[in-house]
Amino acid sequence: MASEEYQLSSFTNGKSEITLALFNHFIEEFAKVGAIEVVPLKSMIAIDNGQKRIAWITQLGKNFVHVIFPFKKEYRDNLCFQK
Repeated sequence: MASEEYQLSSFTNGKSEITLALFNHFIEEFAKVGAIEVVPLKSMIAIDNGQKRIAWITQLGKNFVHVIFPFKKEYRDNLCFQK
């Protein structure tokens, strides 16, 4: 079975300048921590550090970027994370 290639443009086309600026800023800041690869998937964008996928962008909204960071344990008492 041939694998499908997904394009970043399918997520960014038609997005507002604010959303694109937030997305670009997130990628630029995350890259300061170490080398990353932005990997467009079927329904989200993965951030890969060369060993594993370390974050997922699940939504580029009208004026926000929704990012999932997988943690080993749950942090319920905070105002930053919803999952």
